Order: sequence, then C-alpha cells, then structure tokens
Amino acid sequence: MKVGDKVVIRGEKNLWTVEEVFLDGNVSIKSVLTDFKMSCNPSSLEVVIPEDTQAAVEDYVFWREATEGVK
Repeated sequence: MKVGDKVVIRGEKNLWTVEEVFLDGNVSIKSVLTDFKMSCNPSSLEVVIPEDTQAAVEDYVFWREATEGVK
C-alpha cells in the first residue's frame, strides 16, 4: 500500500485515499466524499483497482494464455 492508493474499508463502500504511510505500518486515509481523515491499520483496508487497470490486466492474461498456452 502506498500514498495515493484508492482504498475501501473492508465491509464498506466509501472510497478513501491513502495520505501517509507511517513507520509502524499504519496509514492515514482521507475520505474522497467528505475529506474526513483518520489513521488505521492497513489490514482493514482493500486497495481498489480501477476498472481500466483491471481490464488491461485481463487483456494481458488472455493474450499471454493465447500465445504461450495455459499453464
């Protein structure tokens, strides 16, 4: 997890942005909707993969399997 990642708190739908990563492993996050900030343990967060990125990954996997064969 790094600064700038978009994350959601497990079990919730609100989108947050990672603002800072602390030496103890915790992170500071800011709500995209309300600008509310808080610190939390990253184990309670999931990084959101933008749809465009996910589509690109799926296209690459399809291409690789087609050219190299499924392993």
